[in-house]
This record gives sequence, structure tokens and C-alpha cells, in this order.
Amino acid sequence: MAITTSSPEKEVLVDPQAEKNAPGESGRNPAEMSTEMKKKKIKILVEVPASEVRHVMKYRTKPYKVDIPDELIRLYPEMAATMYMMSVDTAPVAESFDRWMLERKEDFARQLKAKGIVTREMEVDEDYDEEKDYAPLHRGRRRYRPGVMKKHQGGSMKLN
Repeated sequence: MAITTSSPEKEVLVDPQAEKNAPGESGRNPAEMSTEMKKKKIKILVEVPASEVRHVMKYRTKPYKVDIPDELIRLYPEMAATMYMMSVDTAPVAESFDRWMLERKEDFARQLKAKGIVTREMEVDEDYDEEKDYAPLHRGRRRYRPGVMKKHQGGSMKLN
């Protein structure tokens, strides 16, 4: 309860929750109201980059094991026990990652065989503009030119 004074001799107890939700006031900030209106989502197909396709297609499962050296067990048994418990805790995560990657690999292989490219479905706002939201991977000049130095004003100068 907060105490507010309307005059020097009169004290009034006011509940902060009741003050926030007073009748006649919405109790909401206009900015909050605009964020509550959700934009309509649409699904679009986006091509998966070739580097990601290569990474997924090259994936091979490896057995998950943690080797704890005998010397570590002998010198620091508490640390070795902690390492063992951590390996037991992380084993299910590694197995689920393997299953997920193998599912992706099968999906990518199926798409490559059927369409020749790999696509993924992406959920975007209704006002999404692909050309406006596209950010190129390389900005500026990519070619290396030996013997040429750029000036800060934008021009270039030949060194030789």
C-alpha cells in the first residue's frame, strides 16, 4: 500500500494495483497496444545455401565417449567423478543431435534427388520484402589488387 497526500493534513491509502487499473483509464501504454496487434505470418520457401548442404551431407555419426585418464582418477578422484557425471548428462544431447542431423541429411538427399536444390520453409511477416531484407554476403570489393592502396576519400592510388 502506498500513502499519497492530497492535502497536508489528510492522508489517503491507495493500492498501487487499483491505481494502475483505475476506471476510465485503459491502464495500457499505446506502445504496448501496438505490439499486441500481431502481424499475419506467411510461409515462404527459401533455398538453403550450398555450404550448409555440403556440411549436412558430409556429416557422419561418431561414437560419443569420454576417456578419463587413469592418472587423473588416481590423483583427483572428485574431478574424475565430476567429469564422468558430465559425460553421462551430455550423452543424450549428443544422441539427439545425431538423430536430428541424420534426419536433415535424409531430407536434404530426398530434396536433391527430387528437385535438384534444397529448400526450407520460413515463416515471415506479411509485409516481408525479399529484396529489401536481403543482405549480401560480401560487401564492397572482393578482389585483391596488389600494388594498389585505397585513399580515405574513396579514390585509389597505384604504388608502383
